[in-house]
This record gives sequence, C-alpha cells and structure tokens, in this order.
Amino acid sequence: MWDYLAPQAPHDIKDASAGAVMACGLLDLSRATGEPRYREEALKLLTALSETCLTRKSTRADAVVARCTRNRPSEDGIEISLPYADYYLLEGILRVLRPDDIDRAIDLSTV
Repeated sequence: MWDYLAPQAPHDIKDASAGAVMACGLLDLSRATGEPRYREEALKLLTALSETCLTRKSTRADAVVARCTRNRPSEDGIEISLPYADYYLLEGILRVLRPDDIDRAIDLSTV
C-alpha cells in the first residue's frame, strides 16, 4: 500500500494489495455502521481485483494476486505479488460469502 493518492494517478503503477486491504476495511465498516454503501464499494473493489489482477496462465506465479507494489517511492517491489494481497483478497471474498463465519475464520482455537 504505497500510496492511495499517487502523484500521477490514475496513470501511475497500481497496487492491488491496497485494494484488497481497503475492501476488507470497507466490509468491516459496513458491518459496524450498517451503511450498505461501504459494502457496495467493497464489492466493486473485489470484483475489479478479480477481473484485472489475478495471476492467470503463468508458470511463474506463486500467488493469486498480481500487480502489487511494495515501495513505489524507493522503486522496490514494483508489479509483483505479495502474500498479504492474497490473504486480504481471499478474506474479503469469505467475508462476503460467509459473513456469519468471520469470527470463526480468525479464531483457530476451535479447530
């Protein structure tokens, strides 16, 4: 999540990990406030990530999400995959599909 307000936006390097994290945050916000608009925006983000940032047909891909950026100002980790992008994308999808299981998903003591 190098910067939500990139200086050259919308033409700068993308960061899919920021979108995945933001989607989960918006789902939490929707649940906490009861505001459906946050959930709607989260669904837009998750859909966009699924349509444009998944690794497909790549023999080099060791991840689910591509097009992530670790540190744009230092030119470190540009257009790579990051493990937390995979985590938050899958977490977001689970929160949408199984919202009643959120607490159980993060509390592994009952497994």
